[in-house]
Amino acid sequence: KAATENTKAKKMGVEGRLHKQDIIQKLEQQKNKCFYCGTDIANNYEIDHKIPFSRKGANTKDNIVMCCKQCNRSKWIFDDIKRTTAKRNIQQIKEQENDNNYMEK
Repeated sequence: KAATENTKAKKMGVEGRLHKQDIIQKLEQQKNKCFYCGTDIANNYEIDHKIPFSRKGANTKDNIVMCCKQCNRSKWIFDDIKRTTAKRNIQQIKEQENDNNYMEK
């Protein structure tokens, strides 16, 4: 899937390159759950760019989340919900990273 995103990005002149490990890390970070609705996506996920290519978003691991097909294909319906949920999820991830960094010291 990283290769597909890289091809799309290159065609659109978007900077950045994803690697298989980036995808694996995101799935692990999200505990194999859709970033937006929490559905289990371990074997069936899509890559969503938080800032889309059409808005000059980069093709980098910092600009992606893993989500289910339904959420990714329903962006036009869920924009407000996704923004609110994304903010909550980003905060949870940051808190988890802070806890992990504290435990490593």
